[in-house]
Amino acid sequence: MLSEPKILNQPIPKTVVKNFNYDPDSYDSLTGLRDYAYVNHLITEQLYLSEYKNAAMLIFDIKSFGRVNEAFGHSFGNTVLAHVSHKLESLLKNAELTRICSDEFAVTYVNKDIRELEKIAVAILAEFSTPLPIEKRFLYINLTIGISHTCDKNEFKNLLKSSQAALRLAKKAPVASYYIMTDNVRPSIFDRVTLEYELHNAIQNHELELYYQPKLDMNLKRITGCEALLRWNHPNRGVIAAGDFIAIAEETDLILKIGEFVTDEVFKQLSEWLTKGLDVFISFNVSVKEFYVSNFEQRLTHLVSKYNIPTSKVTIEITEGVLIHDAPKVAGIFSRLRSQGFHVSLDDYGSGYASLCYLETLPLDNLKIDKQFVLKSFTCRKSNAILNHIIYLAHNIELLTVAEGVENKEQLDLLKDLGCDFIQGYYLSKPLPKKDFETLYNCYNSSIFLHI
Repeated sequence: MLSEPKILNQPIPKTVVKNFNYDPDSYDSLTGLRDYAYVNHLITEQLYLSEYKNAAMLIFDIKSFGRVNEAFGHSFGNTVLAHVSHKLESLLKNAELTRICSDEFAVTYVNKDIRELEKIAVAILAEFSTPLPIEKRFLYINLTIGISHTCDKNEFKNLLKSSQAALRLAKKAPVASYYIMTDNVRPSIFDRVTLEYELHNAIQNHELELYYQPKLDMNLKRITGCEALLRWNHPNRGVIAAGDFIAIAEETDLILKIGEFVTDEVFKQLSEWLTKGLDVFISFNVSVKEFYVSNFEQRLTHLVSKYNIPTSKVTIEITEGVLIHDAPKVAGIFSRLRSQGFHVSLDDYGSGYASLCYLETLPLDNLKIDKQFVLKSFTCRKSNAILNHIIYLAHNIELLTVAEGVENKEQLDLLKDLGCDFIQGYYLSKPLPKKDFETLYNCYNSSIFLHI
């Protein structure tokens, strides 16, 4: 048993109850535990007004509880909740367990250090590693635990919010786990939450913009294309690169809205440039979520018709992560896109999970080599050998190669000697706003720089 002291047992003043709209006799009808209102009152009134030096909250969530309801019905699901709450109560014998929502339970502690909280979490997870007998069934109940600990009295009232944020992070792990949010990491976590909120506004307020990084054709010695890269013109933080917010968008459906914006902007910009006489192609990256939405192919076809552009000027870049979900489906989508004239590129090749089998079976046009092999080509013999091998392999299976991350002339000369087809990187140009890209394109292609 985990024996822990009960934190607060003094009566709750009626004046506080009245002002807080809280019923001291309110209990959860299913489990008999105190409910969300009690927890909220506990941390915003009693703990906040106390003299404790630190406070902590643990939230326990039943992983994939929705599947239990789907498989066995809500009545059985309620029975599972009752059994889980009873087991948690028996383990946290002298602490007051509460039920804060459907499949989430919470317990609050004071004057405990982080190591003690971690021991509690590990012990709870260990106890739930064996199946729980429920109505002649044996169920494995996987718990996820979010833990918040603070020594800042002003944060006492935010314990629930902090613990729920920790729980969301713990849920990202593939197995039962816990995550501890402390005063040191809390600012960065809540900055991330704030950024997510502001990202919603960014879409509505038209703060997103595409920059374009030139691609040099090593055979023609001309800029013949570019990659569209997303930037966020944040009103307070300045220009934010996609790498600093795309992960947040991918955790929500925001990535779909952003993907629609990017795709439409690419086609619109391509139409404008072709009309002006800029003979370029544009490549853009498609996220896993966007790639698998049902209308992805139809949307591309609609944009081709809307902006009246040749599909051969559009290159769709996907990362190796897309292949993990359903490689045969991916191959089918690639085939249909290529049959319409689109080009397909496998991005960041060599950095993830793609095997040689994918290169044999997937209908591709380009192989984009991960920049780590370019950056380390002169400092690591193995990276140099891998770079050489990828280009040789790609050409022998009739794929063009694109090297990104080219930062100096030595790297460019090496790639030229290896026969790489396209390069992009800061040695040629950083990503540029559309007007600056036009200027570079016209100047570069009219003079043909001698050093290339």
